[in-house]
Amino acid sequence: MAARLIAGEADVLTPLAEKRLATMKNRPCPRCGGAMHPELNAATPFLQHDPLPQVLARCVDCGHTYDTTSGIVLDNGNPAKVEDPFDISGSRQ
Repeated sequence: MAARLIAGEADVLTPLAEKRLATMKNRPCPRCGGAMHPELNAATPFLQHDPLPQVLARCVDCGHTYDTTSGIVLDNGNPAKVEDPFDISGSRQ
């Protein structure tokens, strides 16, 4: 039924969603340089001025999280979760 109702209408949501996800995935985490992944903001899933669900960007490595709509940092993340690229233990191989 829904498919018949929207048949012939222009798809305006898919290009907006793809653009939002592309800008998020092309940015590394500002904290550790890891990959940012989208996450639905369960607290406020929709805003009055935006037809798309509100998405947060969360780093898979350190947990740094920010709101993609406003740019506000919600969680600084934990840099201790990121493996140090330099061995400082003193052991040589």
